[in-house]
Amino acid sequence: MLDRLHGVPAGSEISPLFSQHGLAAALWGQGRHAEAFEAAALAESTRQQAVREVAAGLSDEQALAFQEQDYATLDHALAIALDSGDAHLLERAWALAIGARGQVTAMQAERLARARAGDEPSLQPLWLEWQRASSALDRAQLQAGEPEHAQARARLDRAERRLAQAVPQARALARGDADLAAVRAALPADSALVWLHDLQHVKPTDFANAAVDLDDPDSWAFVLQAGHGAVTAIRLGPAGAIASAFADWQATLATPTSTLDLVRSRGATLAALAWAPIARAVPARRLFVVAEGPLLRMPWPALPDRDGYLVERDRQFHVLNHEHELLAATSTRAMRHALLAVADPRGGSDAASTLRDCTDPSALPPLPGARREVERLASLFGAAQDATMLALVGEAASEARFRSEAPHSALLHLATHGIEAGSGCAVGGTRGLSLRADEAPSKAAAASTALLFAAPATSAGDSADDGLLGSLEIAALDLSGVQWAVLAACSTAAGSTHAYEGLYGLARAFRLAGARTVLLSLWPVDDDATAQWSEALYAARLRASMDTPAAMQHAQRAVLAARRAAKQSEHPWYWAGFFAIGDWR
Repeated sequence: MLDRLHGVPAGSEISPLFSQHGLAAALWGQGRHAEAFEAAALAESTRQQAVREVAAGLSDEQALAFQEQDYATLDHALAIALDSGDAHLLERAWALAIGARGQVTAMQAERLARARAGDEPSLQPLWLEWQRASSALDRAQLQAGEPEHAQARARLDRAERRLAQAVPQARALARGDADLAAVRAALPADSALVWLHDLQHVKPTDFANAAVDLDDPDSWAFVLQAGHGAVTAIRLGPAGAIASAFADWQATLATPTSTLDLVRSRGATLAALAWAPIARAVPARRLFVVAEGPLLRMPWPALPDRDGYLVERDRQFHVLNHEHELLAATSTRAMRHALLAVADPRGGSDAASTLRDCTDPSALPPLPGARREVERLASLFGAAQDATMLALVGEAASEARFRSEAPHSALLHLATHGIEAGSGCAVGGTRGLSLRADEAPSKAAAASTALLFAAPATSAGDSADDGLLGSLEIAALDLSGVQWAVLAACSTAAGSTHAYEGLYGLARAFRLAGARTVLLSLWPVDDDATAQWSEALYAARLRASMDTPAAMQHAQRAVLAARRAAKQSEHPWYWAGFFAIGDWR
């Protein structure tokens, strides 16, 4: 069959992928690991090529669905490498995984970058329709019913397909197998790269066996240490047990009224499963983590360690979207503003507020901590040389002003309300406006999130400037000069996670817009504690020139120490609610 399919395009209906995959399973079953791995690697390369060929002409959502078809070629290559005990094959399997990651995001980013550049007149009407359709979908996701949402989604799909077909260069976006030697060389001293992966297919007979998807996969940690040594494979245990322990701990972290004893007890259970095996094998001080599924949102510093927390030890953590972020060049682009800060947007009329499916914006919980936060940041930036800051506070914090100034700012700080789709309004004290009823965690993770800005004085009608900035609207901006986007609002890490593409929602939106690093909140954060955290974060960045992992650790330690000194609760809800993802510098 493979002879007959020679030369057939990878994305065709009679692709050689299934036959290549089957050959890998057959050879593996005979114990011929080297040959089996070559067949599995070829199958995975064919799958990746098919994604590039087919998804390049699809909308973003359709491309993701095509990419996530149930072809376990990467799992088979990884399982064969593990079974063989050959360190070289394990390294090649990891290189295949690197090539698989971020393909759909890279295509979408290329389309949007080409269109927003405005250099090609033929793209302008397509780009204008994409912007209109994306704004309409953002509004529908936050307020409309199912029929309106479906219509808005169909409109955006049509606009994206037209834009995709006009940017054929997206077909050539192939990272290919990455050289792990280059990744290792890019790791700073005393650091390690950790890839967390749930391995579903683990034996030859798992090939084409639908029943295997009902089994609990094994969680593995694959470790590449800076400087030297082969890849280390660490089996953590059943993925279901780890996910359950994480969900239990996460529920207590997000509830400030939960007892510290319960927080520590549940955290210790999770640490024993997911952290202790890594800690024993990896002495590195700094860990860069590439994760899939729920552990992508793991607040590692909040794990209990002896009588304190991991944040107090000589360990730092940073989450990467993919390994290529270790190879990214440092940006030297000059920007108009060192920092653009948005704080406590207010104002607007009843007409504008109807767009929020909520009450008058003036009735929303004020954020006095956000205002103090920006005042302190202004002092910090005023004391720093060559650091200019623009603050948009209250009614001045309009969506239109943010759109015009954000592309010219090196750092973005948004101390505002985060909004999730649904119904009802939240209480004060936190930077969240929860617009949804209680849902299962899987549905909550996929909830649409937007950032609140000052509403226009009159009804915005079909205008994009309605006081809510959704993820699609963010993706349309040119934020390629932004080093940090600090989303100091509630639950800004909300969004679904995908095995090849990572975290969606606001995190991916800022990534598509070009921001290098996004700092996100894991739960509804406290207004006062977030102000304190922000001040410590920027002090570390400006005064001590700390990189992202060091600044994050410094800020969390500062809030924890201040609360202990004031004899206030040291619950991690107050100090561990943020994590950074993207470039670590």
